[in-house]
Parts: sequence; structure tokens; C-alpha cells
Amino acid sequence: MRRLAPLVLLAAVAVHAQTPRPAAVSPSVVARVDRLIAAAEAAETPAERRVAAADALDVSRRAGYARGVGLAQYEAALATYFAGEPGAEAQFARAAATARRARDPKTEGAALAWQGMAATDGGPAEVPRGVVLMRAGLDVHRRQGGPEGQRNALTPLNLLANHYRFVGEPDSARALFEETVRNAVALGDGEAEGRALYAVADLQRAAGDVVPAARAYRRAERLAMEASDEPRADLARLGLARIDAAQGQTETAARAFRRLADAGRLGGALGYASEPLVDLGALFEAQNRPAQALAAYREMARTADAAGVPYARDLANVYAAGVLFRLGRQSDARVALHPSADSLLSVGTSQEVSAAIYRLFATEARLGGRPAEAVAFARQAAEAADGADDAGAARDAYAELAESLGASGDASGALRAFRRSAALTDSLRSTAQA
Repeated sequence: MRRLAPLVLLAAVAVHAQTPRPAAVSPSVVARVDRLIAAAEAAETPAERRVAAADALDVSRRAGYARGVGLAQYEAALATYFAGEPGAEAQFARAAATARRARDPKTEGAALAWQGMAATDGGPAEVPRGVVLMRAGLDVHRRQGGPEGQRNALTPLNLLANHYRFVGEPDSARALFEETVRNAVALGDGEAEGRALYAVADLQRAAGDVVPAARAYRRAERLAMEASDEPRADLARLGLARIDAAQGQTETAARAFRRLADAGRLGGALGYASEPLVDLGALFEAQNRPAQALAAYREMARTADAAGVPYARDLANVYAAGVLFRLGRQSDARVALHPSADSLLSVGTSQEVSAAIYRLFATEARLGGRPAEAVAFARQAAEAADGADDAGAARDAYAELAESLGASGDASGALRAFRRSAALTDSLRSTAQA
């Protein structure tokens, strides 16, 4: 269930600072290992991270520096994970065990949390075990207590919160992000506070709590600007633009989405710069401007492809397929939908995106004269949308379910699905007017 790394994740975790060294290890060895670990953390590619980690491991082993061994194993595991290669979970487990023996709770807790994240990539059956591991990492730091424990807890808190966000458990995610905010405030860590506030605001916005969401976005923007971090500030601006769009301030929102896309710095992460184009396309769709929507999605696909981010490219192709179906261009829609949708489902994606994919599969089957298949896909779309707690996705899924049930001859079922879609439309309209 490999996923696009959430922007709020603290991926390059600096776990080596402020940990006392064993008296038997010379200061020069500690300094050299710390430099190599810092190089691993700053590496731009998994391959560079792996090289620095291997050097740190070699120096640490020759000097008998157990804590350095654990740090190097942890960095090597991160390199494997971010490269999408197999074996990361076992590597994190080794790093956690080494760190435990070295009495280094920073690395132990972080390695356990990432081991849990890697475990969830093994599929639904592995998710409960992954959650246990992530919570075990969090518990290591909670037992530490004090400022040190609070700071160390930021990594497992973010990993676990993003997991819950990804699988459609917004209440659990929000509670953990709010704990992250409290820890960051107590530590005076504006960067961690801002990242967590952005996530809290996203969850508040999705739940319709737009006033506190806007307040959190503005606080996150201010913290980023104080740190001269414009890419992170743009994340908050994107959230505020989404609120404008939901509340009917479409021209203001469209200008903001265009400006953010043109700036090309969203989140400071390669490939995320195209994300506002999703919002721009959706805004054009809501305004019944399919040609402009299609252009926005295709621009996103080109941008993401040039940046080497296949997930974002495939996502754009799926959204483009939806527009093409609306335009009656079924052949073009099928080309855009496959294999991008199949790739997204195979690597793992959010329930909201899964709902969109299954809805389009239903549309494809219905238009192709396969009503029973269409109903099955539409039900999957509705189930995924309900699990995502996304009223917009659920509205669209139930609308397609109504169409598919009607095509299959189930008039009463179609009416129920239509009423459900209409109720969600009313709810969204009320939220926009709030």
C-alpha cells in the first residue's frame, strides 16, 4: 500500500542531535559519524542517503560505537523505504533493536514508527500490526517525558496521524495532529507546529468547520513566513483558496490556484507543485467548463511527468478521464483512465481517490452496456467515499450509483441513491453558505 508521502510528514528526521555519547567512544569518532548522518539526512536521493549511511555504519562498527550503528541502520532503512525497494521493514526492525541495546530511545522510537509505516505497505492484513508498531514507537517517547520526549514524539505522531488520515479515520488523525501541535508549541518549534496545524486545518475543512480551519491555515502561513519558508506558506495558502472555492468565491479561488501552480514551489517537494491544478480543474468542472478543466488536468499530468512523479501524473489522468466521459469522448476517456487508475489502486491511494476511480469504472461499464458490473463498481465507489468522510466524493458516487441502478432496471434502488446524492448536495450547499 505504498502511498504518496504526505507533505506534513517529517521525513528527514534528525534523530542524532543532543544524544550523549558513550564515554568509551572518542569524540572524533562521534563527530565523524554525526557528520555522515547529517549528510544522509540532507541527501537529495535515496542512493546518496544509502552511501552516507553505509560510511557511518562502517566507521561506527570499527569503533564499536553502538549508537552510531543504530543511527546508520535507521538511515539505510529510510533510503530503502523512500526508494520503494523491498526489505525496509526488516531494516527498521534491526535499527530499533540496535538502538534499544545502545539505550538510544530517539532512534528506537523513530525506527519502530517507520517499521510500522513500512508494515502497512504490505496490504490490509498487515495494517493492524503496523499500527501497533507505530504506537510502540510513540510510547517509547511518551515514556521519556519532558521536552526531549515531546520532541522525539513528533516523528511517530506524524506517521500515525497521517496513516489514520490516509485510511479515512479523521477523528483519530486530528487527535494526534493536535497532540503534535501541543508538543511543538511547548517546544517552541514553529516548523513542526505549522506542519501539524496545516493538517488539522485540512481535517477541519473536510468536516465543514471552515472558521477554525481558516484560522489554523493563517497561523500556519504566518509561522512559515516567519521562517522565510515560502513553499510551506503556499500549502496554507492552498488551504485558504480551497475554502474560498467551497464558499463560492470562485474567481478569487481560481486566481489563487493559478498563482500557486505557476509559483511551482508548493511544499518544497518535487511534483507537489502541480497539486493546485487539481483544484483548478475541479473548480472549472463545478462551473460546467469542461474544456478548461481538461486543460488543467492535462497540464498537471505534464508537470508531474516532467518532475518524475508518476502518482501525481496518474491522478491527473484519472481526473481527465472523468471530464472526457462527460464530453462523450469514451475512447479517449478509456485511454486516460487505464492504466493510470490500475496503477494507483495497485500502489495504494486514499479512499477519496479510490472512490473517484471506482465511480469512473462504473461509468465506463454503464456506457459500455454492462449494468451489473457498473452497479458493483458504483457500490465500491460509495463505500470508499463514505469511508473517506468526503461529502463531495460521496455525492458523486451516489449519483453514479443511481445511474447504474437505473440502467440495471432497479428503479427503487436508483431513487434511494438519487435521494442520498441530493441530500449530500444540499449539505454541501449549506456548508458553502455558512
